[in-house]
Amino acid sequence: MINKYFRYILLSGLLALTLAPSAQASNEGRRYVLEMVVFSYETNSTGVAETWPTDLQIELPDRYLGLHRKSSFNKSQLSKMQPANESDMGQLPLSRQQIDMLQQGYLPEYFLRSSRLYTLGSKKRRLENQDDIRILFHEAWQMPVYGKNKNRTLPIRIQGGKQVNNRYELDGTITVSVARYLHIDTNLFLSKFQSAEGEQVLTQVIPMQQSRRMRSKELHYIDHPKFGILIYFTPFPGG
Repeated sequence: MINKYFRYILLSGLLALTLAPSAQASNEGRRYVLEMVVFSYETNSTGVAETWPTDLQIELPDRYLGLHRKSSFNKSQLSKMQPANESDMGQLPLSRQQIDMLQQGYLPEYFLRSSRLYTLGSKKRRLENQDDIRILFHEAWQMPVYGKNKNRTLPIRIQGGKQVNNRYELDGTITVSVARYLHIDTNLFLSKFQSAEGEQVLTQVIPMQQSRRMRSKELHYIDHPKFGILIYFTPFPGG
């Protein structure tokens, strides 16, 4: 079994973070804080050779949301900013609601929260203490969750790890929706580089395309031979 030792650690230790029995996530439009840690396995403990698609392209949807930092926007920018509309493609501009909240000094949806508010800090540190694991991404943000309606449920772009030649090691999207339970669909890609004649050359792009059902207030682990994800949903007060 690939990375058997690390999976044991995650399942026996990291996944012990269930704070309370959680109800089924049936309220469409309810807001959650989503915290996510993405990490790579730097070695293959079993020596088993894996084969991956040879296509080196990152597949992004036609329309998707970005994650933002409040410090990236000033009042002058906000006053001139045009909000997103239905004809926009690629990563959508800020919505009117996001712009208004920033102008009032609040933290809008899909804006990254302070690390002081993280729930998974101790889990991340435990991973960092493993020689064969490297953290690529650890962020948290507030968001509403809807059913799988294309107009309301848009993918969220995730980027992390090292940036080589304007390309992140970790790139792609996740899509969060709700039916009876919370659902996450991952469309993430891990890029591998090698040194050649003093330059970093892209050699491999490894996809993680999975769909998982989840509950709030429970720590979830998405497994993969090359990288893994810890995900934790917290219902937002008043959401």
